Amino acid sequence: IAPFSDGGDLKLAVRQGGTILAEDKSLQFTREEAAAGGTRTGPTITVPRGPLTGTAFRDVDGDGAYDATKDTPLAGVAIEADGKPATSSDSGAWSLGQFQAGQYTVNATLDGYDPVSRPVVVKATEGAQVDIAMKAKQARVTFDVTEDGTGVAVDNVPFEILLSGTKVKDAFTNATGVATSTLEPGNYVAKIGYKFTDNVDSKEYRYEAEYPFTVEFGGADQAFQFTAKKVAT
Repeated sequence: IAPFSDGGDLKLAVRQGGTILAEDKSLQFTREEAAAGGTRTGPTITVPRGPLTGTAFRDVDGDGAYDATKDTPLAGVAIEADGKPATSSDSGAWSLGQFQAGQYTVNATLDGYDPVSRPVVVKATEGAQVDIAMKAKQARVTFDVTEDGTGVAVDNVPFEILLSGTKVKDAFTNATGVATSTLEPGNYVAKIGYKFTDNVDSKEYRYEAEYPFTVEFGGADQAFQFTAKKVAT
């Protein structure tokens, strides 16, 4: 065996990458013992195990951390790590059982949500608690905006997309009055309040609109049409 023990300093360790999973100091074999023809049987090193558990949730506030007062637990999420499967309960909780200490990747899938992969280090005895933040698939949303009463395209006009009264996206119609955005499921309002000078009469006007719409769950493309009022200012 090399290196040899010098004052009881010989240590055998099991590593994964740069992480020590288990170590043993029971085998101390000196040069003198080797020179005298001595032999030793190596020790059995057992890598400790720990539980791998967690909670799967819809990340409502987008911070990646589970907050029971803001986020929504998800049932039926398929969880997998190192070939071991599990499914989250109604409370979002899941358990993959015991794992040897080391590095793993936890994978999570659920229809209508983006798949998630998270690296995790399972520590000896204490294991690891991994909360899986799931994001609903976004839909490509198209808006066709026309002028109220005339049907003329409301072209090259900016507007805001609001969720619960808070702006979440800006949008901008093109030369044909069409705008696109990507949005998660939810109830929104498209709001226009745009001042401009008419090229025909050189007067100032304002386009106004508040259009509520719902983006359905599942990530499928959706299209909406609404009108904006042309108001003299």
